[in-house]
Amino acid sequence: MRLPWSKSEPRISPEVSSALARFLDAGEELARRDFRQYAWLRFQPMDLPHANDVIRGGDIGAEVFVELARRVKQEARKLGKKRRGGFLSEHATPEGRFYCRTCEEILRYRPTFTDDQLVALLEYTEGMSWPMSPLDDERFARIVTRKIAKDGLNPKIASVGSALVRRLARKFDASTQRARLDLERALRGEDPKAIRLDENWQIVFESNDLYPFAEAAAGAKGKCPSPAWRNKVDPLLKDGREQFLDAFEKAVDALRKQDEPVEGHRSDMLRGFCWMAGLSGGDRATRLLGEMLLVCGQKLPGVGARSQKGFTSCLTALETIGTFDALSQLALARPKVKTHVLLTALEDTLERAAASQGISIAEVEEAVVPTCGLDASSRRTFKIGDVESELSIEPTGAVSIEWRKQGKALKSKPKFSDGDKRAASEITATKKAIEAALRSQKARLESLFLLERSWPFSVWRDRYLDHPLISSLARRLIWRFQGSGFDVLGIAPDGKPVDIEDRTIHGLDDNTAVRLWHPLDSGLSAIEAWREYLVSHEIQQPFKQAYREVYIITDAERVTRTYSNRFAAHILKQYQCAALMRQRGWRYSLQGYFDSINTPSLSLPSAGLVARFAVDVPYFDGGQDANYVSDTGIAFYVVTDQVRFEQQDGSAPVPLEEVPPRLFSEVMRDIDLFVSVTSIGNDPTWQDHPEPDRFGEYWNSFAFGMLSESAHTREAVLRRLLPRLSISDKAHIDGRYLVVRGKLRTYKIHLGSGHVLMSPNDQYLCIVTRQSAAEISHQLVYLPFEGDTTLAIILSKAFMLANDTNIKDPTIVSQIMHL
Repeated sequence: MRLPWSKSEPRISPEVSSALARFLDAGEELARRDFRQYAWLRFQPMDLPHANDVIRGGDIGAEVFVELARRVKQEARKLGKKRRGGFLSEHATPEGRFYCRTCEEILRYRPTFTDDQLVALLEYTEGMSWPMSPLDDERFARIVTRKIAKDGLNPKIASVGSALVRRLARKFDASTQRARLDLERALRGEDPKAIRLDENWQIVFESNDLYPFAEAAAGAKGKCPSPAWRNKVDPLLKDGREQFLDAFEKAVDALRKQDEPVEGHRSDMLRGFCWMAGLSGGDRATRLLGEMLLVCGQKLPGVGARSQKGFTSCLTALETIGTFDALSQLALARPKVKTHVLLTALEDTLERAAASQGISIAEVEEAVVPTCGLDASSRRTFKIGDVESELSIEPTGAVSIEWRKQGKALKSKPKFSDGDKRAASEITATKKAIEAALRSQKARLESLFLLERSWPFSVWRDRYLDHPLISSLARRLIWRFQGSGFDVLGIAPDGKPVDIEDRTIHGLDDNTAVRLWHPLDSGLSAIEAWREYLVSHEIQQPFKQAYREVYIITDAERVTRTYSNRFAAHILKQYQCAALMRQRGWRYSLQGYFDSINTPSLSLPSAGLVARFAVDVPYFDGGQDANYVSDTGIAFYVVTDQVRFEQQDGSAPVPLEEVPPRLFSEVMRDIDLFVSVTSIGNDPTWQDHPEPDRFGEYWNSFAFGMLSESAHTREAVLRRLLPRLSISDKAHIDGRYLVVRGKLRTYKIHLGSGHVLMSPNDQYLCIVTRQSAAEISHQLVYLPFEGDTTLAIILSKAFMLANDTNIKDPTIVSQIMHL
């Protein structure tokens, strides 16, 4: 083999040139002989002859790397239109796989590239991404950043760096964006390790008195403070604890305003400061660490968490403090953390910390529910000059603001002077905080169905019935009161527990146990009676309780014994499904077509079990399809499979009949929710998909097929509500449809998907709802529970189609008039 530079003056020694030729001959022969599609990932180039002379760092490694990159580009051109899937596809050339694997090995030794070599690499990697490229853009950017830091900036490197910045701007993962930010700083002539003006959280530690703290913080390494590091820090905190906490508080406020991530050596310093706060101990340090935890965990657009290292360091510090107040800070942060990795770390820490104090996480969460400044009647008053504002939680759970001026009610928010605008904005911010807290507490209350918790009556009254925030939720729920000689169900819409006959429940004291009622606890007659009670009193529950779906083991599940196929073979939208799973307390990470397979799971600590719902990405003939995968390799859709229950230690599967009935029902209800909400069968615009026929049969079977349990619940609600509606003479239920008779046509609205068919030929009518479900339900009709978006959409469509001659939307009208 002759290398490209063999005819001219060699840029590497003849010995290395000869070694490279022999190395390539051996590798290419091996690749052509027996390289299978994935075998190259296990291939070790160091096993080939002359590998030690070729695979190395410095100038020689750079020369070899550039030559192999050129060859990779040539091999990629050979693939032509078959390049999708890169060197993992069945069309990839064996030589290309071999070159890429060798390049990956060389990069471990940090070769030293010249300016001209970097320009060449920019050309060789253009339009190529892993696993096609020998050098991904993120690593390329870091190489260029180090080059600028070492040798300075020149026109060639500036052009390479600018081109890389443009490439990286098209990618949205956190590590890539951090590499882009570092490269941009280097191109501006800034030292990536220098303190920037937007990092004044660090500047507060640069004074002479505080510099020893900054110096010690920079030496923080590992996952927890080492004994040697603590020996350096303890004397500093002993003499300057309050001074340090003053600076730490300023750092929290300054970091909150920073819109870039904390990285590099600065993240090490932040870790050290958080550990110091943990070693300081006390109420003030605990409060500041709780604030810093949320600041570090805040998700920055296109980047990710502000500081993952700072977040985990705060967890370590709070766990080190170990008090109930520290545990409370973890519990308060839990509903506010949106990043999956950080939330998992937080939950693990919270579980350990609660166990060390001998209490449950549920008890901690109950004790730290915020009041948001509300009084006993769930109201809060603000005063700005002569304007008074009253913020209140209504019996329906809605948060409202009433404005008054000199005692007279105003129709809308008044205009404020520039000096008062900040105070007025704080009122709006408080309203949003209360609404967020209500959403969080609603989810926590619903999770009680999985915990079998009970309270003495006085504790329950204090934490739920009379709590300024929770009371608006608790008073709309049905509770079970068990005492000496009585066991009765009751509700407390006015703050006093009454039974289904509206009679006051007497004899409630500390010997009375209170539990959240579940329909499985009662017979069908009791459930129907409570449903009628809610409708007759127009009580809207914060989530389904009286109308809650109940799932029992079927004969088919008794045959399969350890797994259920009840929800198998559905096609779900992965991004939407993952978000809903996290909202319901399940653990799941997005997966793609390579090395990211995982199974959604829900921990059931009360029974020592874990529920698992198998999902996988859909595979097609010819590999993955561009219409079904994002630019970052994440699949748009997943296919569902079995539901299983396992011991918490993963030792063995548990027969379904041995799972507690309530837990079985709640897990199956969650999965039914995932399917019914995120199935592609719910998408009214699926016919506009680039390949509508690929899943067309499934879409039709779901969109107009048999009803699920949640759809049967909608049927029960509609049968009870229809006689009360203004369209009762135009609508009736027929099987799986709500049939609405308009003036132009008759319409069948499917109770499962909400899709519409029109007579006489069952023509599909595509209606895309623009309003939120909450707005629709409030505008149209009372509903006995919140949260069922599809039910609200069905009702909105029914009201619209009953008066089809008044429809103005040209898209809908054209479909109705097209016979």
